[in-house]
Amino acid sequence: MGTRKDLRDSARTRNARLTAIRSLFSYAALRHPEHAALIAQVLAIPPKRFDKAIVCFLDEPEAAAMLVAADRGTWAGRRDHALMTLAMQTGLRVSELLGLNCGDVVTGTSGHVRCVGKSRKERSVPMTESVRAVMNVWLIERAGQRDDAAFCTRTGRRLSVDAVQRRVTIYAAQARQSCPSLVGKHLSPHVFRHICAMTQPGCATGSSGRVSRQLGGVRRVWRFDRVATLNQGSAETVCNRRSDGDIGAGPRVCTS
Repeated sequence: MGTRKDLRDSARTRNARLTAIRSLFSYAALRHPEHAALIAQVLAIPPKRFDKAIVCFLDEPEAAAMLVAADRGTWAGRRDHALMTLAMQTGLRVSELLGLNCGDVVTGTSGHVRCVGKSRKERSVPMTESVRAVMNVWLIERAGQRDDAAFCTRTGRRLSVDAVQRRVTIYAAQARQSCPSLVGKHLSPHVFRHICAMTQPGCATGSSGRVSRQLGGVRRVWRFDRVATLNQGSAETVCNRRSDGDIGAGPRVCTS
C-alpha cells in the first residue's frame, strides 16, 4: 500500500478511510480482547489536519453583475437569468433547482416554490415579488406542461449539473470585467445558496439562523466562522432592507 502522497488523496479522504478503519477495530475490540494492545495502537492514530476553506458568497453588486452577464436577448440567457435569480433568492440547491417542474412554481399571490430536498423532504419556499415576476415571464415563454422541467435545454431535456456549472463559469468570466471583486472567487451554482443564507435578516450579523435553516432545508447551524467576513455597512443594509423588489432580499416568513 502506497503512501498518501503516492495515492494523491486529500487529507479529508485519508480521514474518511481512517474513520472506517477505526470503526472496524472498535468492533474487533469487543470480539478479540486478546489483541487489545494492537487495537489500541490503531485507535490512537490521529486524524490528519487540514485547512478549512472560507465559504464563498457574493454581495449585492457581485450578484447583480452575474445576473447582468446573462444575455436576456437570447433564449438561453433568459433561462439562465431566471435560474440564477431564483437560486439567489430562495437558496435552493442546484439539484433542487434542476428537479423543479413547471407545476412546482406558483407565481400568483403568495408565490412559492415546492421542491424535494435531501432525504426526500418536501418544503415550500416563498418568492419575493420581483422573483415571481421573473419566473412568470420565463414560464410563459417556456410554455411547458405541469410535469415538464422548469429549466431545460432547447430540446426539452432537463438541464444537468455540469451544464449549469459551465454556464456559471462563462457568466463569471464576463462579470469579472465589470466587477473586479469577483476576481479570485471560485464560483459554482452552490455559491448562490450562500447568497440567500447571508442576506437573511439576522444571519448577516451572526444571530439565530433558525428561519434560514427551515427555508434552506439544512440540518446544521451555519458555520459563520467559515464565512467570509461581512462588513458592518453591508450587514446594516441587509438588516434594514424592507423592499421586496430587491434582488438580494431573502424570503419572508410570516408569524402569527
